[in-house]
Amino acid sequence: MLALLPTSDAFAQNSSNEPDTRILAMLRRAEPAALALVAIVAVATLGLWFTPGLAVLAPALWSKMVANTAVGLLLAVAGLAASQARQSAALLGLSRAAGLTLFVLGVMTLAEYATDTSLGIDTWFPTAAGSHYPGRPSPQTALALALLGASILTIREYKSRLSHIADLSTISLAALCLVLIGGQLFHATSLTGINASTLVSPQTILSLSCLSFVVVARRAQRGGIFSVLVNIGIGSQIVRAVVPIAILLPYASIGAVAYLIESQTMGASNASALASAGETLAALSVVIWMAWRINALERQLRDLSLTDELTKVNNRRGFYLLAKQAFREVVRARSSLTIMFFDLDGLKRANDTIGHDAGSELIQALATLLMQTFRDSDIVGRVGGDEFAVVGLCDGRNAREALARLNKAVAAFNTSAVQKFPLSFSVGMAEMTPGGPESLEDLVATADARMYENKALSKSRASRPRAEVNPPLIAGAEPASADATRRVETSADPKVAQSA
Repeated sequence: MLALLPTSDAFAQNSSNEPDTRILAMLRRAEPAALALVAIVAVATLGLWFTPGLAVLAPALWSKMVANTAVGLLLAVAGLAASQARQSAALLGLSRAAGLTLFVLGVMTLAEYATDTSLGIDTWFPTAAGSHYPGRPSPQTALALALLGASILTIREYKSRLSHIADLSTISLAALCLVLIGGQLFHATSLTGINASTLVSPQTILSLSCLSFVVVARRAQRGGIFSVLVNIGIGSQIVRAVVPIAILLPYASIGAVAYLIESQTMGASNASALASAGETLAALSVVIWMAWRINALERQLRDLSLTDELTKVNNRRGFYLLAKQAFREVVRARSSLTIMFFDLDGLKRANDTIGHDAGSELIQALATLLMQTFRDSDIVGRVGGDEFAVVGLCDGRNAREALARLNKAVAAFNTSAVQKFPLSFSVGMAEMTPGGPESLEDLVATADARMYENKALSKSRASRPRAEVNPPLIAGAEPASADATRRVETSADPKVAQSA
């Protein structure tokens, strides 16, 4: 006997913590491109340092990336390339060695600045004459190299204490890159170096940003706090849409203020006021869009949770949710309601004879005919593998008329050329009259029981000689009682078509 109601509101669905395969594929394509760009910049820089004759052909900004920085960037590229998933133990060892070397290089450079001494690493490669710190990267660059080294050393850690260090170093690296970008855009010398001779070059900032992107992408794929960027959940979808705006909006706003002031288009007060209003308007627009998007995704998720994937009618949970609401309205209005329970006959025989695809097609066909036969206000649901239920907002007489229409639709369906297996079903019906004491559970149980009684009676008739079987009733004829059960069995052969 079919269970009356779902025992829980829980339903099967994909976890929102699962990664979005489309996003992962995009990241896997972008990572090699980012690493290749950094490698090209670093190799070109080293070529200029080791070939002074070519240096005159390079832009002036290239001279600001020292050879030590270029070597550090190549170490970072090698460490990240060797730390990809499914790498051999030898490559993973190479990745850790590159990360450790990079971390030591950055820490030693910072120690030189802190102690105002030289440890000798500044002169390993060619240097610029006349510089106050020849061959030495800026403190900001040294810090970025140390953070990159720490990130590479721990980039594959997930469920361990080192994963917290990995996340912290990744966040710090991303924050440092944002500071360097802001300092470069708005000429904040103290943020990008000690003085004009130690400024972080634009190509260094570009390279560090690309490497930071790869580190964040790798950490997102490994799980942890960055996984929200690549998951399939509603929150992750919103984050991916909002993050670019959140990053670009402050730079655009402050940049607009700086331009208006430097071009003397307006004073500092007016420019700041105008930029503040524009940033506020943009932020409000983003918030409104987020709310609209969340509501749309919530509706979509709710529809998916209440809809049967195969037939597109209400699933068991959706049917009972809507049926309870309709039952309450009927009781309040003291009107009529009829429950009809359908069971698809011969499904196992169809599966065994012509395959499970044919069985699925029969289930879909019955669902389609039910939706076409009953009104939009009626509730149709697939409540079991081959069982359907309909809540008709009508009395028994109108329900029987609808069943008669369904009989004709099934007959037409079975005589169509494309039909591979005859569609046949059993049905039980239970009516709630105005003021009746029945509950929804009672009506469902009654219709369910009568459907099974009708199926058993039909099997009994099928086993008796044809002469002993009572003549079938005409489809849609008035039965002995308002709650009478009915069986419809129609095939492609009109001689076999019958109803009772």
